[in-house]
Amino acid sequence: MKGQASIQIKGTFYTDYRSVLILLYYPLIDKGAYLLYETLLALSEHNENYTLESLCLFSGLKEKKFEEARQILEEFQLLQTYSDPIRKAYRFEIYPPKKANDFLRDNTFGRLLLEVLGSAKYEQLNRMFQKKEEASTQGMVNISKQFDPSRLLAWNDDKEAMLASILPRKEEQRVQYAFDFDTLLEGMRRIFPPRLRTTQNLQTIATLANVYGIDAKEMKIYLQRSVDPFTHEFSPETLENQIQRATPKIKPTQDKYAMPPIHFLQMKQAGPIAQADQKLLKDLCVAYEFPNEVVNLLIEYVLDNTNQNLQRSYVEKVASTWSRLKIDSKEKALEQIHKQKTHRSYKTSRSSRQSELPEWYQNQQATPLQESTKAELEKRLQRLQKKTSS
Repeated sequence: MKGQASIQIKGTFYTDYRSVLILLYYPLIDKGAYLLYETLLALSEHNENYTLESLCLFSGLKEKKFEEARQILEEFQLLQTYSDPIRKAYRFEIYPPKKANDFLRDNTFGRLLLEVLGSAKYEQLNRMFQKKEEASTQGMVNISKQFDPSRLLAWNDDKEAMLASILPRKEEQRVQYAFDFDTLLEGMRRIFPPRLRTTQNLQTIATLANVYGIDAKEMKIYLQRSVDPFTHEFSPETLENQIQRATPKIKPTQDKYAMPPIHFLQMKQAGPIAQADQKLLKDLCVAYEFPNEVVNLLIEYVLDNTNQNLQRSYVEKVASTWSRLKIDSKEKALEQIHKQKTHRSYKTSRSSRQSELPEWYQNQQATPLQESTKAELEKRLQRLQKKTSS
């Protein structure tokens, strides 16, 4: 088959057109016609021209089956076809199915459906579309088959790169934290295949590694336990839950503020870190985009000023202030802490000086001057001004 084809929708598709198509039309048209209808309907949304070969490929129909399916759709008024033999151009116009009641009472289609299904099934369909009641699934078990990921076992990095070159480019995304993904992904093609290595999933892994101080070898163990062996789907929640339950292995560093935030907080307390505090540290890294050294200095500052109470509302208040001040390094954080201490020290000393004054002085009220006193003072002021001018 040679030639170009355009596809256009005609008419308005109502809400339950698909149930009518499957329950009323499908018994009368063969599988190929149904597949071709759905294929043309899907392709019509993209407003492109297609070769007839590509339409055969998309619908899974050979050339002869394609022609048979097209003619069946035309017979049932679901499709109209126009052609230009000179330019080898085709135009397919897709029409919505008749409404259920119209179909069942159609002189041709209604009789044909009764002939094919018999009176019992015909009456059942008639009742179904008259009531339009949705059957309840209460007390039933969903036995629907899930997609089998083994269909993509042959997918590799070369095919992933080819797909990326074809798909429209999204806004540039990058993994925020440096991480040894080469070691992590080595030998993980079946357990964590390329389809799971999205930017979002890799970002989750790198973030957790940064906050909790986990290297690639440790992360590989957690990652293996976070992919369902039956569905082969990755669960970020399972990964994070595993890491939260594990005891952090604190590794010494020259600069304590450069430590992973979980290690830094663990260093300051004897018992395990509460999950709420773990989530708080992660949020400081992700939501506020603070580097580890800023997170650790912020936590230390809060603990020093709240009697070691890590209250989320206060931490977020300080974090918001630091974010507005563009504090993104250890030096800027230390400078801000120094300013805060200086300001607090000034307010404290001022308050203490005020409290040292005698009570009679603090409570005294200003006494208004008498008129005679004011007049005497004005005379003295005038005499002083004359002496100064002379």
